[in-house]
Amino acid sequence: MVPPPLSDWELWAVARRFMEEHGDMAAGYASLKAAELDARGDARGRDVFLEVAARINRMGSAEGTRH
Repeated sequence: MVPPPLSDWELWAVARRFMEEHGDMAAGYASLKAAELDARGDARGRDVFLEVAARINRMGSAEGTRH
């Protein structure tokens, strides 16, 4: 049985957690995790962490524009 995909809220929560744990390197760590999962043949896991990396990049861009 394949678990249901993560919701948008869950993806944002994972992205925020990665940022808290890894700071400026968060997107890189998420991309690395995606590559590791891809190497194992886990396309779903890869896609999740690519989505997480994209959200981290969007959060970083938004934070850079705040004054």
